Amino acid sequence: MHGGRAMAVVMAVTLAASGCASMRWYSMPLSPMEGQAFVPALITTAERHGLRGYRGIDGAVVDLEDGTTLSWQDSADHRDFILVVHLDGDGPKEGYDARFAQARARADQLWDEAVATRRQLAPPTAVMVVPAAAPPPSGFSMSVSGPSGGTMRFNAPTDPAPAGAGSCQLGSDGVKACGYDCRVGSDGRAACASTPDGSCHLNSNGSFSCGRNCQLTSSGLYACQ
Repeated sequence: MHGGRAMAVVMAVTLAASGCASMRWYSMPLSPMEGQAFVPALITTAERHGLRGYRGIDGAVVDLEDGTTLSWQDSADHRDFILVVHLDGDGPKEGYDARFAQARARADQLWDEAVATRRQLAPPTAVMVVPAAAPPPSGFSMSVSGPSGGTMRFNAPTDPAPAGAGSCQLGSDGVKACGYDCRVGSDGRAACASTPDGSCHLNSNGSFSCGRNCQLTSSGLYACQ
């Protein structure tokens, strides 16, 4: 585009207001910032059609085969994004309306293709897929950071407790006991109190006696209710 014509396109609003018959402008439903994001795609689309597309002073400029110039650019006050159509001055003025309509239809076609092109050229959005965490194994212990930066530690029970019981403990003899205050004695047997207010006590023989109100007897064993 010649320098004088390029300046005419940039000053489209001013010239149109002054009565330049070969130029018209159309508002686009975009802000200047949004519209400028489509400039590279418009140039790419024009070149795909064998047209001359390039970045102008304030947007994308495309020269059509008949000499018409399309310019997507900011408005003169930089408040809107507009399409400026500048017809080649040759030809009768009586036919301008039809020529403007034809140029506008071509501009809409290029714009629609540019929108699709921009979607293809846009970098893909990174999506992080986090696999579901497997449940911790029996006896698993883990630490996580708390909301205040501290560390919270969770200790999973050796085995899930049955309904109404505090916990379960597996003895080395392979027998599991469930209840409250569960302990494993040196004899390998697990023992638990049957009520929440119960407790387990170590006998002199290494076993545990569990229950309520446990009392040590002269035999070295605890007697519990």
